[in-house]
Amino acid sequence: MTVIKTFAWFFIAVAFGVAAFEIISSIEKGEYQIMALGEVWYQADKASLNTAQAIIQRYLFAWLWDPIIIFLLTLPAWAVLTVIGLLLFYFHRRSNKRRKFLC
Repeated sequence: MTVIKTFAWFFIAVAFGVAAFEIISSIEKGEYQIMALGEVWYQADKASLNTAQAIIQRYLFAWLWDPIIIFLLTLPAWAVLTVIGLLLFYFHRRSNKRRKFLC
């Protein structure tokens, strides 16, 4: 198993974990409450979220944080993580096809 495939499985597993936690907490509270990606990241590690914001705004593009990254951070965490995992699977599959064809 390659590193890319391992990361893809990791993102899928975390997405299922977040979805399960969302369902369990919704049952306990009696109402459905979406866990945004930013909320999950903030609960996991506040410092890395703040560091990512500082790096993106200072060293990359300031406009990238406000409309684009903020939008991604407000989406449901399980959906974003699932899409990232599926994209990793897709690009890994495409790179394997190219390698087999070229070799």
